[in-house]
Amino acid sequence: MSALFRKMKRFFEMTKDRIQRFDNAMAVMPYALLLLPVAIFFLTWTRLYVGIPATLFSLAGLYFALKRKRKSLDIFGEKRGKRLAAIALCALLWTVLSGQGGLMFQNIDYHMRNAIFSDLVKYDWPVIFHIPEDAAEGLAPGSAVRENAEFFAGKDVTIVYYLAYWLPPALVGKAFYRLLGEGAGMILANAALIIWTFCCTFTVLYLFCRAFKKFSYKSLLVFIFFSGLDILGAVFFFAAGLQGLLMTEGRIIPHLDTWTMQQYSSNTTALFWVFNQALPVWLFCCILLGEEDLKPIFLPYSCLALSSTLPMIGALPIIFYFIFKRVAEEIRANGQDLNFKNVFSHLLKYVNLSNVAGAAILVLSYLYLMSSPRSDTFSFMSGSPNLIQLGLIMMSLLFEVMVILFVLYQAEIGEKKGLLYTVTALLFVVPFFNVGEKFDFTMRASLPPLFFLCFLCCHTLLKEGKKHIKRALAIVLIIGSLTAAAEILQPIAYVFTGKSPVAAGIESLAEVGSSKFDPKNCLGTLDSFFMKYILKR
Repeated sequence: MSALFRKMKRFFEMTKDRIQRFDNAMAVMPYALLLLPVAIFFLTWTRLYVGIPATLFSLAGLYFALKRKRKSLDIFGEKRGKRLAAIALCALLWTVLSGQGGLMFQNIDYHMRNAIFSDLVKYDWPVIFHIPEDAAEGLAPGSAVRENAEFFAGKDVTIVYYLAYWLPPALVGKAFYRLLGEGAGMILANAALIIWTFCCTFTVLYLFCRAFKKFSYKSLLVFIFFSGLDILGAVFFFAAGLQGLLMTEGRIIPHLDTWTMQQYSSNTTALFWVFNQALPVWLFCCILLGEEDLKPIFLPYSCLALSSTLPMIGALPIIFYFIFKRVAEEIRANGQDLNFKNVFSHLLKYVNLSNVAGAAILVLSYLYLMSSPRSDTFSFMSGSPNLIQLGLIMMSLLFEVMVILFVLYQAEIGEKKGLLYTVTALLFVVPFFNVGEKFDFTMRASLPPLFFLCFLCCHTLLKEGKKHIKRALAIVLIIGSLTAAAEILQPIAYVFTGKSPVAAGIESLAEVGSSKFDPKNCLGTLDSFFMKYILKR
């Protein structure tokens, strides 16, 4: 044991040269973490005449995206080992407390997520189920559960979901499952999921701190605890008798985010509830923050389609902001006029192999996702807009983001003003659109602008500026941090109940008659173009 500790100590005692090599590796890590699941999907879920060319084309695009020279940074200074260990420890604790692998309390969304991961480990790829004709038998007439069961009864179905995040750990888990059987195999599969999530979380935390060119414990804590003023909104709604504090299944501590259905999730809530969507889009946002050259940006962006389908919509306007900002900077640096001709000539440089490969990934991903019964339910608001809906949206915006935005607009953020305008516009627009019968679009499409809102808050706190503005922002963020604190304390408190932390309501997505999940959100029949001609059979 002492030898192991000595090795770990030597690892964290990093010289300046080693930390720079490490930094170079971390700068390209998001590309690998985003593209690996997509390559696995193409090679295992699609026919070889589609999967092999698509994978080779994607890898060629990745090569050209990564061969560019990058400036390495030493963000840690003299205390390299301790600060790197701090990021690693935060990433590990955050991962474990989120419920990954069933080590700690899992919220109700894990019912479906555990079933997806289990099916990916246990069944051949692509996973195909035959739903029996009597799937709806015994279910209450007129209920949503019966309607879902009747929809799939007697059909062959497959998983149609943003499943890319699970593919690398599921592939490792599948090997253990076949070698060791169900018991030990699933334990090691979950261990692989924990390691994969840790790698993604560590990369996000490191690159977020790296964006400020110098490590700060403040930036690390702000990212983990960033949230709107949910506690004030929850107390206001509770006092007004509009909605109580939500105590979902198994919870001891209230889930503060859900005081309003137009939810803007805290970063910790996003990781604890929708890690499969949050981590990939955060990785992509880190690329936007860290890369000087964005010409191959649509390759990693296209990889989001199979993992962060709704968040990638919220990221698109931010991409255009960064592209036009870089183009304007290049034109001015060359001593040219900022006119249509010069802008257009610089934009033509974005037509390259990496982005063409990204377009191919996007087309195949789109065809796959369009096989879902929910694929055509995008709409403006839910039902007919009315004053009550508008009032609830404005109330949500007030507590979630308007107070933070008000403080930021008083701060001196210089060249970041354009990013602030873009983020503001997105956060005020996304609540007016919807997918399906719930508010998933608001909650997920808001993840990229919320990431950059968090970045702007850190930027304001770390740079020189008006002290009273920084104090005001710090107070707002401390109050908002109670949302993340509630999520973090929940699994810790649950330990003392003595109950199993694992959400085990369903074992497989084939259980279409379960009330624990909506099968139309994650299953599709085999009659679409993708299923007939591209899905491996």
